[in-house]
Amino acid sequence: MTDAREFFLLKNLLTCKEAESIADQSREFGIEYDPEPDSVDGCPAFHSLIVQHGQILNPALASLLKPILQTRILPYVKARFASPTITLCDAFIRRYQQHERLTISNHFDALAFATVVVDLNPQDHTGGLYVQDLDEAIRWYQRSAEAGNPFSQNRLGTLHELGRGVEQDPCRAVHFWRLAAEQGNPQAQFALGEAWWACYGVHEQNQGLAIELFAAAAQQGHAGAQHALGEAYLEGAERLPSSQVHAEECFLAAAQQQHADAQFSLALCLRARAAIAGNADDANLDETAQQWLKRAAAQGHGGAIAALKQRQ
Repeated sequence: MTDAREFFLLKNLLTCKEAESIADQSREFGIEYDPEPDSVDGCPAFHSLIVQHGQILNPALASLLKPILQTRILPYVKARFASPTITLCDAFIRRYQQHERLTISNHFDALAFATVVVDLNPQDHTGGLYVQDLDEAIRWYQRSAEAGNPFSQNRLGTLHELGRGVEQDPCRAVHFWRLAAEQGNPQAQFALGEAWWACYGVHEQNQGLAIELFAAAAQQGHAGAQHALGEAYLEGAERLPSSQVHAEECFLAAAQQQHADAQFSLALCLRARAAIAGNADDANLDETAQQWLKRAAAQGHGGAIAALKQRQ
């Protein structure tokens, strides 16, 4: 598409034994794959995070990646691009099955400098280092957004929110999110809903409109929107009566998609119900709450970790 991206095939990036170990470990621990829509094409991503924003979420798999990262990947990237401060941000496993998405369209990952892709099939586990130019990525997204692509519009909104490669501008972020949300993009609907809820890049707070957007994204299975809608039900927000029943339903939908905040919120709701005197199901509710806390804690959720320690 352009000459601004480079792909390097690193044949010794991973040994066959290492590829098998990572694949076997993922199966052994029965990791769950998040079906939340990918921002590139809206199809279920089916990935499981190992590291997110530098925080280890899966210690067992992270320990397998550590020597590969420290002795091969990082030294190579730092030396080739004269960037001694480069560090790992995210790592995840993504599955591809016959009845699911097998390919992904051409795109730029405007939130990363270098991406390493490794095939874990033992017979063809060769990997590569994909490096891109951010300025060209921005131009590509702008052309695509102008042509009406909602995924690119949503990406541009996020880039303006972060100030990544473009001027940090809440109003421009909201502008692009609105364009994408009007086309039914759930990521943009959620982002725009958060903007209206927090009065970010808009002239005034509008909880009613935020809830409408959360609901639209939640209906499409967006876990973040489901959690936000649950919190709105719990608080009894504008034009939305307080309802713990509806809140729990929303939290459960998001929690089942491995949304750590939703798992934690659901656990707190269940604990609250278990604490009601005379509730015959209080023991079962408390045990279920404990299980959700453990699942949230396994993803590094600070509140869940603290709650579990208090019960020890």
